Amino acid sequence: MKQIVLISLMVLSLPFPLKGEYLIKIPYPLEKQQEIEKMNLNLRYVGKDFCLFSASAELMVKIPDTYTILGSYSEEEEIFFVWVKKPEDLGVIRKYGQVLYFFNQTAIIKGKIEEIIKLSEQGFKLKLLPERIPWSEQVKYFTPAIRFKSSAEETADTQIIKEILQNFTTTQYVEYIQYLQGLETRYSFSPKIQETKDYLVNKFQEFGLSVSTFPFALKYNNQDYTLYNVIATLSGETTPKKEYILCAHYDSTVDNPYDPMVSAPGADDNASGISALLLAAKYLSQKKFNSTIKFVCFAGEEQGMKGSQSYAKEMYNQGVQILGTINLDMIAWWKPGIKYDLNIITNTKSQWLSDYLTQISTKYVSMPLDRMTNDNAWWGDHSSFWDYGYTAVMTFEAYPPWSGSDFNLYYHTPEDTLDKLDLDFALKNTKTCIATVCELADPYNLPTKITLLEPDGKNDTVKWGEKYNILWSGTTNQISLSYAPGIDGEKNPIVTCDGSLEKYEWDTSSTPQGEYYIYAKDEVNGDSDWSSGPLTVLAGELRVYVYPNPYYPFKDNQLIFVGLPDYAQLRIYSLTGELLFEREIYSQFRWSWEGKNENNEKVASGIYIYTVTDGNNQQTKGKIAILK
Repeated sequence: MKQIVLISLMVLSLPFPLKGEYLIKIPYPLEKQQEIEKMNLNLRYVGKDFCLFSASAELMVKIPDTYTILGSYSEEEEIFFVWVKKPEDLGVIRKYGQVLYFFNQTAIIKGKIEEIIKLSEQGFKLKLLPERIPWSEQVKYFTPAIRFKSSAEETADTQIIKEILQNFTTTQYVEYIQYLQGLETRYSFSPKIQETKDYLVNKFQEFGLSVSTFPFALKYNNQDYTLYNVIATLSGETTPKKEYILCAHYDSTVDNPYDPMVSAPGADDNASGISALLLAAKYLSQKKFNSTIKFVCFAGEEQGMKGSQSYAKEMYNQGVQILGTINLDMIAWWKPGIKYDLNIITNTKSQWLSDYLTQISTKYVSMPLDRMTNDNAWWGDHSSFWDYGYTAVMTFEAYPPWSGSDFNLYYHTPEDTLDKLDLDFALKNTKTCIATVCELADPYNLPTKITLLEPDGKNDTVKWGEKYNILWSGTTNQISLSYAPGIDGEKNPIVTCDGSLEKYEWDTSSTPQGEYYIYAKDEVNGDSDWSSGPLTVLAGELRVYVYPNPYYPFKDNQLIFVGLPDYAQLRIYSLTGELLFEREIYSQFRWSWEGKNENNEKVASGIYIYTVTDGNNQQTKGKIAILK
């Protein structure tokens, strides 16, 4: 018999003589997810340990799982997350909404949106929960369009990116910050927010980019406001439907007792991020890339990330292939004596992008990065992309709780001005993010004549022994097809056939379980192409491959688990049986581990045991050697 827990301030009794909508908390992962999915509940949040739903009383009694009723709400009310720095903050929060639940320094509250967003003026970080987000199984996961290049092409691309980065100067960076700071405020409900929007539109147009605005509505003090995201697009030459996003919010605010209508210069928060986008747009627009790069400036971030939420939802509804998003938010404040690094916040599904930032920083900038994986890290525009299944990371100068010595002392005050910033620190952070997007979007040189069409930008999956269609175009010559387990993996031949067929039905019965990229080569003129998305072959029995093994942390960026099932419970133990690390992984057939335990501490050299258990309780295990 399922257990129903009531922890609302309301008095509820069973059975439910209730009407309206209720916010429900269910432990995650769900015991009976398929049954719950069929109920068509409104999924609103998925974190590391629980998920949140909206449901009517009629549907609640049918939920085949243990759940907690957090409270009811009306059509006029919204649900928000609020960051709570100290216990006494709850008293302030209750003046603006009803507290339904508290976890990890986060209060879940309900109330009228025009009231709750006033908390942003009291120094609270907010997130407006979407009305409905997709289940992970309904999300079309896109993978990065990383092409496999010859050494000559790799050298040419590296030179292009170095030339771009050489143009970046603190002088230009300062010019943008000075203008934005000089507006005195960019508060979402002040007239200056529209002036800021016009400035950004004009600047991006000046750089020769295609520019659009994305309107969304916010209500404040019983007045309706229309705010605008600004989107500048540098279209890709060969794969324009594959998109990478650099984003930052352009609104600003100050905390009580200051007046955001009068003075909210926001040099670090977040003119620093917007200026990085402008600098990137100016010089990237002078080059060509295979994939599309978008520079997206969000409004309404301080009022619960309404701008990014509206945008991410629309992109998901349109089926846009956003392969990676880097959110730049407060990247310019540093003072001597504190740790010199850029913090990268990621969720489990976006780890590959965090890893890639590290590789690119080492290659071009040598900026120290400190990475944190936290599926509950909701406090920035990156989380809006997480809600809709997209890969995203947040780049930030400090980790929460934002009260330590490495956090900007002038945050949300009129003193957040240019003279407090470290411009060399900011420029290195900017270069790290921009170089990463350049590598991912892939500088355009001479186009190859042959183009692989499938798999293309997504994770395709087949069961072992099934047939899979490989599609291509651009040649009538003999073409050879191969598969390889990774960028540097050995090619295994599939077939050599007539290129004019533009299709080959590949029987995977002789292929080991794993994740593979497809390689095509024109045997006459040598043109070649790699698939931008992997094909995962799932065997009837659970088999997982781990590489590199041995793992050398000083030279290998990550340890890769390949061939994971749709649901995988990964555990890593010491030889004495101590559980060091545990993750539940969904719809990711490839996953990386950085050699750290649950406390984010690097494990010592030695032999470790891993186990992987699937949804049918099949288990495989093996050994990992870590050598330092």
